[in-house]
Amino acid sequence: LNGPFFVSNCDIIIEADYADIFRFHTKNSYDITLVASARQFNIPYGICDLNGNGSLKMIQEKPEYNFLVNTGFYVLNPGVIDLIPDNQLFHITHLIDKVKKITA
Repeated sequence: LNGPFFVSNCDIIIEADYADIFRFHTKNSYDITLVASARQFNIPYGICDLNGNGSLKMIQEKPEYNFLVNTGFYVLNPGVIDLIPDNQLFHITHLIDKVKKITA
């Protein structure tokens, strides 16, 4: 491999501008770019928060939570391949952690 490349989980379809993602990756000189999606989760009930002895501390009515979730779509620089151990299972999340430690 001579340049950055896309990696995708086999069970996903990403509706995005791939050229824009690629430009973002190269412009920022990242080793790995993870594509995330904004997701909102609404709990249709009041959430009970208990204190240490099991008594009700408060009730939060119908909370909403916002997260950035991993889509399983990435851009990688060829050099990160050398960080993957030979002949063993190695999750992309482990590779991301390894790259973060090196670049920190």
